[in-house]
Amino acid sequence: MTWFKVDDGFWSHPKTVGLSDSAVALWVRAGAYSCQHLTDGVIATPVLRMVGEKSAAEELVAAGLWDETAGGYVFHDWAEYQETSEAVKDRRAAAKERQRRSRAAREAKKAAARPDSGEQAESVTPDVTRDNTREFSTPDPTRPDHVVTDVTTDPPTPQPGGTLVPLRAPRGGRAVAERWNATAHSAAAHAIARKYAEQSGAAVPGTVLHEIAQRIDECLASGIDADQIVRGLVAWSESPITATSQIPSFIHKAAPKRPRGRSKPTERALDAAQVAEQLIREGLTRDS
Repeated sequence: MTWFKVDDGFWSHPKTVGLSDSAVALWVRAGAYSCQHLTDGVIATPVLRMVGEKSAAEELVAAGLWDETAGGYVFHDWAEYQETSEAVKDRRAAAKERQRRSRAAREAKKAAARPDSGEQAESVTPDVTRDNTREFSTPDPTRPDHVVTDVTTDPPTPQPGGTLVPLRAPRGGRAVAERWNATAHSAAAHAIARKYAEQSGAAVPGTVLHEIAQRIDECLASGIDADQIVRGLVAWSESPITATSQIPSFIHKAAPKRPRGRSKPTERALDAAQVAEQLIREGLTRDS
């Protein structure tokens, strides 16, 4: 599932304050349609008949929110504020590949297990992956970037060698797994987010830091290097946009002109903290 993002300043923006209710409704409906069908903001004339009226579309064109095309209309600067179809497809492919690897590793672990070895049995809980859960679970329809606090569990009671340990369901069952998925991010993403918070000079709330790390993790999963991620993060921090959902857009625009260096995931993870500390410091202090 994809999300049509609406900035919290939309209601008072100079381009929207004079719009009729039907024009605002058309803008939202058409945006949701484009995200669902991956049209990159293109609204063909036949589609307009389903989501609104031509007079409302003309209002959006006059306000500079839409551009008129030969076959209908298109959102102005769609890629500036929304995820492109290519980015969505890449993200979905990366998520499927992570799940495939997770299943393969789980099956290999089962195949290598020796039931007659006398070793202490391990308590097995469902795997919690770093996949983008918006693609594989039903999200909260009121907030695309939902973040919850970390879930803690009591440490297991020590058992003598050879004693079977009874399986214990996690507190909340499926709810716990969903909450873990909602806040999960890699060590590399966490390192970059922490360095950003340290170098920014301002207090960054924990929930915002989680959201930043999740956006960074999505870009790392797409094969983007840590230095490009940090450049995009600095550009986002210097812009008037505060929504963390826009971070990937800034990161994609920060693509280097020269060929990238090392790209192995393990090397990116090892270098993330060092690169983040250096580049964030340079980006956030160059004007001071």
